Amino acid sequence: MYIVRLQITDKKTKKTDESVWSIPGSPGMDEYERKAEELSDTFYDLDILYDDTEGEGDMLMDDIMIHIAEGETFDETLKGRKKIYRISGKEEAQEENGQ
Repeated sequence: MYIVRLQITDKKTKKTDESVWSIPGSPGMDEYERKAEELSDTFYDLDILYDDTEGEGDMLMDDIMIHIAEGETFDETLKGRKKIYRISGKEEAQEENGQ
């Protein structure tokens, strides 16, 4: 099972909230697709600062979703106007071993 974490830190208060998703199965399976759609909606709604004229935001979120679909380990930190977002993903077996 693949685990995705989203940590949101308020720049002013330094308070951090974390959301965790477990994504079962593989692309094409119903439960996987439902979770992937939920993640995609969540990520695209984040208030992240990037150069929209170059389509940078869409490409970055697409890259994150590709990492998830391929089961790759990743860790991205993105800045918003008032918040810092850390999005990471890895296989559960790696999570359990502390890697």
